[in-house]
Amino acid sequence: MKLRLLALFFLNFLATSEFWSLFVSVNDEAVCLLGARRWLQGEWPYRDWVGHIPPGGYCLTLVWTCLFGSASPAPRILASIISGLTGVFLQLAADRCLPAGRIRYLPWLLWTCAGILDFPILNYHWMATCAVTFSLYQGLLWLQEDKNQHAAGLGAGLALAGWLLQSEGLAVMLMSLALIVRFQRRRVVAWFGSTFVCSLLLWLPILPVAQDCLKQVLAVGGHMAFSRFPYSWGALREFSAHYEGVGWQSGVLPYAAAMSHLSLTYLRYGTFPLVLLGGLLYFEWKKDRNGQYLAWMLLAWTLALSNRLTVQYLNFLTPGWALLLARGLSNGPAKVVWLAILETFLLLGWGARLAFRQTYFVNPISTRDGVYYSLDPGEARAYAALNSWLEAVPPQTPILAFPNCPSIYVLFHLRNAIPEPILVPLAYPAESFARARSILDHDKVEWILYLGPDAPAIASEFHISPRQLEESWEAARQQMTAGYRLVKGQSNGGLYQRLPGR
Repeated sequence: MKLRLLALFFLNFLATSEFWSLFVSVNDEAVCLLGARRWLQGEWPYRDWVGHIPPGGYCLTLVWTCLFGSASPAPRILASIISGLTGVFLQLAADRCLPAGRIRYLPWLLWTCAGILDFPILNYHWMATCAVTFSLYQGLLWLQEDKNQHAAGLGAGLALAGWLLQSEGLAVMLMSLALIVRFQRRRVVAWFGSTFVCSLLLWLPILPVAQDCLKQVLAVGGHMAFSRFPYSWGALREFSAHYEGVGWQSGVLPYAAAMSHLSLTYLRYGTFPLVLLGGLLYFEWKKDRNGQYLAWMLLAWTLALSNRLTVQYLNFLTPGWALLLARGLSNGPAKVVWLAILETFLLLGWGARLAFRQTYFVNPISTRDGVYYSLDPGEARAYAALNSWLEAVPPQTPILAFPNCPSIYVLFHLRNAIPEPILVPLAYPAESFARARSILDHDKVEWILYLGPDAPAIASEFHISPRQLEESWEAARQQMTAGYRLVKGQSNGGLYQRLPGR
């Protein structure tokens, strides 16, 4: 049993190692890395910098950074470890709720071939997904054996999920309530006690800033108002638009990789509500205890994340969806045929995408934190220019990189001059910009790096006017760079230096 799980862990680890050098979603990856670095530099989260996520992501990244640093590929290795652990918890759950045979490995295969595909970086979302998957397994144990240790296991999962991300903490809370109410599990005292004790232990490192932490972590109203994306099949049309014009004439590898990605997205995102609602109705009708459990747990998970059910964000629910899908297929006709088709599709698709990335992600991007490789030669040229600009700025120099550039501090070993990791117009209140301006003047911060927006793309994602977005960013640029002169690049994307005497 242990050797089998260890083998599955390493297979997933190896399968995700292809992402270690890719230059993707670096600003999202920088959230926890920047927090860990600032903590190591003597700053405290929530007191010296603003952080609206719970401390778990900072703590885990801090420990990893202390041991192995943050230079490439260290952050992605941690991401692969988290992915591998998620696969192990998923397999443990599958062993408990699926019949013997190859079908029992289908959820793990779905996760390994497609789990972190669209977001292959170190991120607090994947940490929290791992915690919810662990909780789902612990809840299954509690369902099947109403014992104190299983209730306590789910309590530990709830504490861990809430320590990592608010929405996933809510997901495990709803899962727990469903177990207690719908499935009439007892041992509530053990569950509550474990949640309480584990939460105290996990939150202990930020005890000196507990008041500031709770104030910022609980202030999710602004994010919820800014991030409302209900599930919609129309999102598949928008996703498909990324591959318009890709055909056989583009080459066998690009076409095969594109088609496998499209098909996989249609399978996962397109079938999600059918699997969820169909599974709930079917297993309640059949009185299938394990099927009922999986359906109710996925429903709880979905409700907790319902503010942002985009194509990309739905990936964070993959473990629950994969288990429920496999449970449904295990009861259906011709399951041997369907299983063979799915296995072939997943393995061939993974191979095609791997070959594509190995062949086309060849444009180097050099940073002080290591070399990455990009698909886009234009992106590589832009970062080569950025690298040359920042040669004038020594490591550990305070700088304001904005509006949404936390990766600059990490990749080029610079210090964030203000409390906010990002400073985005429309998303941040006017007082944040006033405070940042005051800090720039008080500390005589010498450098500002401004990188303007891709207005159409951002406006489309957040359903606002491109003109309104451009105007707000330009106003912020003028406010921040008053008293500075442009020394590299252009006004809409360049390096500014403080004027002498200012």
